[in-house]
Amino acid sequence: LTDSHDWLPDRFYTEPIHTVDGDVVCNRQAFGRMHKEYYLSMGWDKSGKPVKETLEKLRIIHIEHIEKESDIQL
Repeated sequence: LTDSHDWLPDRFYTEPIHTVDGDVVCNRQAFGRMHKEYYLSMGWDKSGKPVKETLEKLRIIHIEHIEKESDIQL
């Protein structure tokens, strides 16, 4: 999976969502800013993959194993 999988379907940016306060449409630019901020706050790179420091901090798995078994380049 990549960061392209973390986007809302196009209809969220064009079709109104009905709320008690009125109809709203998701702002694509605002969502893009939030998207980048979320990745940064999670310790991920711009493509949505955890950076080496995040993996080490969480003690999820040995770094050497990740480099061999996935497409994460550390």
